[in-house]
Amino acid sequence: MRNVLLASMLAAALGGCAEEHGRGGGGVDIRGDSPEEAADEVAEAVCDWTARCGEPSVECDGSSSGDLTCTGTIEEVSFAECYGDIHPEVLADLRCRELTSEQARLVNDCINGMVSQDCVTMAEIEEQASIIEAGGEPPDLREIPPECELLEDVFTGCPDP
Repeated sequence: MRNVLLASMLAAALGGCAEEHGRGGGGVDIRGDSPEEAADEVAEAVCDWTARCGEPSVECDGSSSGDLTCTGTIEEVSFAECYGDIHPEVLADLRCRELTSEQARLVNDCINGMVSQDCVTMAEIEEQASIIEAGGEPPDLREIPPECELLEDVFTGCPDP
C-alpha cells in the first residue's frame, strides 16, 4: 500500500464506480474484512478511480540553448492493468500486518479521501507544464489525505511483493 496510499495520483469520485462493484456508493470499509477481501476492495476503489480519471503527467525536454518544453498528458489506464499492478502490493501489506480497528479506519479514510477528489483536468496539467517551463515549482494538484501519511508507519518493514 505504500505506493498506492502515498502516490501522487489523486482525483475522482467513487459514487458511480462503487455501485458497479457492489459497494453501493458507500466507499471503502475494510473493518472486519480478511486481508484478501480488504485488498480486493482497496484495489477496486483505486483502480475504478484510476481507470476513470487516467494518470496525469508532465514530460519535459530541454534543448542545448537551455529552453525547456513541457507537455501535459493524461494517459488512459485500464482497470485490469491497474488491478494487476496494485492488488499484489496491497494484499502483501495487509497480510504483513493485522490491522487494529483504528488502522483499518485510517485505510478507509485514506482511500475514500483519495477517490472522492475531482479528476485532474487537462487544463490543470497544461498549467503545471507552463509553470515548469517558466522555471517554477508547480503546486500539487490534489492533496494527499492526512490519513495516508499516518499509514506510512503502519506498513514500514513489510516486504515488497
